[in-house]
Amino acid sequence: MVLSLEEISERLARTETLGCNPRPLNQRHVNRLAEDMGAGRWGMHSAETVSLCAHGCFINGKHRGNAAVLAQMPLVCWLAENVPHEEFVHMDGHRQRSYADLVTMAGVEKNATGIASAIRLLGFYDHRRDIPWSMWRGKSYVPRATFVEWADHYKDCSSYSSLANRLRQGGHLTWSAGIAASYLLYRQVEQHDAVDAFFNALVTGAISKEKDPRLLLRNALVRTKGSGRGNEQLAMVLTAWNMWASGRGKSVVPSPTRPAPDISQYAPSRAS
Repeated sequence: MVLSLEEISERLARTETLGCNPRPLNQRHVNRLAEDMGAGRWGMHSAETVSLCAHGCFINGKHRGNAAVLAQMPLVCWLAENVPHEEFVHMDGHRQRSYADLVTMAGVEKNATGIASAIRLLGFYDHRRDIPWSMWRGKSYVPRATFVEWADHYKDCSSYSSLANRLRQGGHLTWSAGIAASYLLYRQVEQHDAVDAFFNALVTGAISKEKDPRLLLRNALVRTKGSGRGNEQLAMVLTAWNMWASGRGKSVVPSPTRPAPDISQYAPSRAS
């Protein structure tokens, strides 16, 4: 069924006048849907039904209708008519699938919430490096269609869960930062034994040199324990790795106005 802009507007006005759908409008949700529609990311043949009551009012689909008007696009949908008002209370409350739901749908069976956070970090690192790492926070919007692609691409990052647990317990990294850092370093660095040494020292604290970047990182993570964000900790880990691998750099705390760093290969003379 195709609902024209004129028909959608008329039905929305009738819905408000008659009060057939008393649920308050979430304008932020409407804006996100409209952005996806306007950018061509909206699934125009979504299986989710738009439900109209006997008055022709939206009792399900009000947010999609408002988004279509905002985006100035018709709405292609399955349409259910003459739905009793009593069914309103059983509808989903416009709850979007969370990123964790999307990760589960991609095949990740355990710790979906933490994996979803790690996938966001990986997606931002690979695809939005023009944005300073300090802006990779939970409020940075990632369209659902984009995240579905990221979830499918990065779902194997869950194989680093065991190492991430060790880094959380011994190195004071958040679980998502541990997953993302492990994934990136083992993917980018050819010398995996050097990556092993870097992470083992971070976990155990067995570091002899006072100015060793791994010790500086470990101390910085201890100071921010419980308050560090995943994006901040990932940027710190990559900065410390580059200092240790290349022998250059002074601080493991990166500038919040700069993008996350590229990843250096390991120079054997830095082995310790």
